[in-house]
Amino acid sequence: MDNRKETAAAPISKIDYSDLAKAIAGVLSAAPMTAAEINAALGTDYEALQVSNAVKSIPGTAVCKVTRTVVNRRGETVEKTYTAYFYEG
Repeated sequence: MDNRKETAAAPISKIDYSDLAKAIAGVLSAAPMTAAEINAALGTDYEALQVSNAVKSIPGTAVCKVTRTVVNRRGETVEKTYTAYFYEG
């Protein structure tokens, strides 16, 4: 008997964005955070579109572009641009 469960991210239309927005609001600050950084702070695995949709409902938030230094598949250090979210203050 196979007792393994398949796990998959919930479809974007099935997400309760009010709960996600409350969780994001708890970790967001004046320092810009990317979707990956928000996920790391929350211990979740939401997609960038899901984070973006949730952030839209948080009053006082703003969006900007940030550059992060990352290591690509070939082991080279490169700069990548990401969308980031923060509280305007």
